Amino acid sequence: MANGSYKDLLVTVSGDGKIGYIKINRPGSLNSLTPDTNLEFARALADLSAHPTTVVTVLTGVGRFFSSGADVRASRAVPDLPTDVEKKVSRYSAFASTVEYQRQLIHHPKLLVIALNGPAVGVAAAWTGFADILLVSDSATLHVPFSSLGLVPEAGAGVAFVQGMGLRLATEVLTLGRKLTASELISSGFANRVFPSATFEADVEKYLEDALKENDEGSVLVGKKLIAQPLIPSRMAAVTEANNELMERYLTGVPAKRFQAKAAELAAKRKSKGKL
Repeated sequence: MANGSYKDLLVTVSGDGKIGYIKINRPGSLNSLTPDTNLEFARALADLSAHPTTVVTVLTGVGRFFSSGADVRASRAVPDLPTDVEKKVSRYSAFASTVEYQRQLIHHPKLLVIALNGPAVGVAAAWTGFADILLVSDSATLHVPFSSLGLVPEAGAGVAFVQGMGLRLATEVLTLGRKLTASELISSGFANRVFPSATFEADVEKYLEDALKENDEGSVLVGKKLIAQPLIPSRMAAVTEANNELMERYLTGVPAKRFQAKAAELAAKRKSKGKL
């Protein structure tokens, strides 16, 4: 698969045509996500959904981070419109690509493997709830600091995390921002396997290639369908409700102030490092 149409992602297919890879390729910004990245992500998922030979789709990152989440430098100001309804509709329009890639993740027909090569933060960490298989490096962490930014659990994580790690741990992670290490992700049952950071990409590739040699490809895809299909209604409902609550939070103006403060904090850190 040619990658020429993607700027923020590397989208490839393995030599035998069985494994598709989507790699977030913004290492200079710790693979933070912009509206353009989100649109490309939706397109990449659609491309691999339609690919005639792939059985597995792997989502991972380039560099030391899986993703630091939404780019905090992007504007989060509430649009200056006459009514709250108009403000919400305007913001929904800005989030159209986000809604689409969340839908694509939930409905993805291939075995969806999320491979955390490093820390996953915010909405990018929330995606992990939709993984059919979650593989982590020993340097990976999962952190969803939504409350600290005045936000709510995004991407339907309120349902998907409960399904994957249980009610009480999911509540602590999603509301109080508890960061989980690789060993905690394994012990909670949320992640399947952990591999060393130094050999993570090669280990993931070997694990999947060995598994596909052992198993019938058609059976893998039907098995994925039978497991995932009953979960789709609850996950789509959770995404819809989460996006509605997110729009309500933006109307308060709290997220904009907290994002601005965070952006200023990061800028100060970069300036301080530049002086060293």
